[in-house]
Amino acid sequence: MRALSNSATHVLRKTTINLYQTLGVMPNARFDEIKAAFRKLAVQHHPDKGGDPLLFTTVQQAFSILSDAKKRAEYDMSLKQRPVHDIVESAKHITREYLSNL
Repeated sequence: MRALSNSATHVLRKTTINLYQTLGVMPNARFDEIKAAFRKLAVQHHPDKGGDPLLFTTVQQAFSILSDAKKRAEYDMSLKQRPVHDIVESAKHITREYLSNL
């Protein structure tokens, strides 16, 4: 696998948005789960339907990366290379996932 360029690594490390959380999927989600989550959020947040353009763009960008195997692998690698993980946000996400499945 080709390593990320320095600029791509810097951007991915600096971002505080977790793309999996953006789409509401787990990191081991299959492509069809990612696609379904994207479609649901895209309809919900589409500017033509009264949604927030910034949130819609964020959802599009998350799908763009997570739906491409190469980009997703690079993103996953960047997550592993981050020195500090936001444990509180991860716990919130896991709790939401758990409660939504009750």
